[in-house]
Amino acid sequence: MKRFLPALLLLLPLLTGCDVLPYPRELESTLLVGILGVDWGDRVTLTAAEVVTEQEAPQLLTASGPTLEEGRETLKRAGEEYLSLTHVTQIIVGKGSDLRSVLEGILAEREVGQTATVWLTQKSSAQKLMESVGGGAKRLNSIELNYGLEVPTVLEALVQLEEKGEVNLPVLVQRDGTLELVGTCLWKEEANDAG
Repeated sequence: MKRFLPALLLLLPLLTGCDVLPYPRELESTLLVGILGVDWGDRVTLTAAEVVTEQEAPQLLTASGPTLEEGRETLKRAGEEYLSLTHVTQIIVGKGSDLRSVLEGILAEREVGQTATVWLTQKSSAQKLMESVGGGAKRLNSIELNYGLEVPTVLEALVQLEEKGEVNLPVLVQRDGTLELVGTCLWKEEANDAG
């Protein structure tokens, strides 16, 4: 029994859960992201807006990298708190972004769910739009409800692109410091591949 004691002492932290995870944090020091803005060009820029109550202003974090994975890792180190993408309910895709790459990248991202809805910007990057309105998670939810929209999820949008080569997505702009719906856009893959 005495010869197993050192091995048992080494395994004890694993049994208690102490410092086993790569980022051990208390729940209070976790920033839950509700909206993720994605601008996909030469580099991938991610803008994250935290989930907040009606009275609070969301914290925004932005980071970029040559790939989605590297952008995500940089984003996770951008703030003082641990950043969790498991609560993302909306993806805003910036003007000029490669929509297929965004959808495939988000779908492959194990932390972000495939049920997040997909929105487009009309005149700006997702980063600029989100910075100009301070996130806007509550506003996106009310747009969806008030207009009776059925906004496609990441998975639904990718399936439509695969089957039809096009997908109809809602388009957002900033007006007077809030997010506004200006209609929908039929995003055609061949038209966007051409330029």
